[in-house]
Amino acid sequence: MNKHRRRWSRTAIPLLLAAAGLVARALGALPERADPVPPPESVLGFRPGDDGQLADWSQITEYFRRLTAASPRVRADDVGRTTEGRPFLVVTITSPANQSRLEEIRRDNLRLWDPRGLSDHEAERILRRAKAVVSMNYAIHSTEVGASLTPLVLAHRLAASPDPEVARILEETVVLLIPSHNPDGTDLVTAWQRGHAGSAFAATAPPALYQKYAGHDNNRDWYMFTQAETLLTVRHLHDRWRPQIVHDVHQMGTRGARLFLPPYLDPWEPNVDPALRAAAGALGSAVQARLVAEGKTNAAGDWRAEARRFTPRNVRSQYSRFRAAWSSTAREAASW
Repeated sequence: MNKHRRRWSRTAIPLLLAAAGLVARALGALPERADPVPPPESVLGFRPGDDGQLADWSQITEYFRRLTAASPRVRADDVGRTTEGRPFLVVTITSPANQSRLEEIRRDNLRLWDPRGLSDHEAERILRRAKAVVSMNYAIHSTEVGASLTPLVLAHRLAASPDPEVARILEETVVLLIPSHNPDGTDLVTAWQRGHAGSAFAATAPPALYQKYAGHDNNRDWYMFTQAETLLTVRHLHDRWRPQIVHDVHQMGTRGARLFLPPYLDPWEPNVDPALRAAAGALGSAVQARLVAEGKTNAAGDWRAEARRFTPRNVRSQYSRFRAAWSSTAREAASW
């Protein structure tokens, strides 16, 4: 066990720290817009973040269909059906060269995730060609509406930008983006808002569970895996890819921190390997240091720290889990 732990530390931690720097830069950069990749407003009819405007799931899926058609950096896959029968999307964004060899990249990542039987020589060889795998998960809580619009802004930025820094990030990273973890709730909340536009009820929550069986507690399903959306995420993202970073995007009120990062406070789930705890702390500290250096100080450590509280299977599927709470509008989130 100790030999595998040492090997994991030698092989995975450099990739983790590189991924941390890439995420910090991707969150901070504001590249220029490039045509002909369509911006979100070309499908939605409004800019994400405009007052009183929400997108329904058919608009969101149509936007990612058009983005896939327009950009060789983007691939959108329908991986199954939600609780109420809507399509569930996993969107892969990376360089065209990486898109052409995704299966090789995935297998390399799985080999590093479980280094049993992996020699030091083979580990170094894989690391030289490996890519950091970053998962961006949005809108599990459907009334946090900024989180259902932000992925369109981010995806367009990554798909369209001519910025060399964005190109480098995409060359070194595979981004796995879930535009909505709860499409059923996205439609419920949007229909409620549209049906009450101009009234005092437009900004209120619908009088119904926005996930049919779990409601707001659908993110507590990460240790039970009972709901269709959780199972689709586990099967087609976590078990399939084992991302180094999971960035879980919610929406915060006007005064709260925008990012919650490791290091986490005790107690950890006792079956989580100490090497994993140390790596999560190192990664979170690297991201925090980069953001503070850039003047982005509205980040906090720990908070609920669900990564260390859930079961070992959930934690082991990622070297660190970021719990994020972005702004009250998608536009503010995109420019932060």
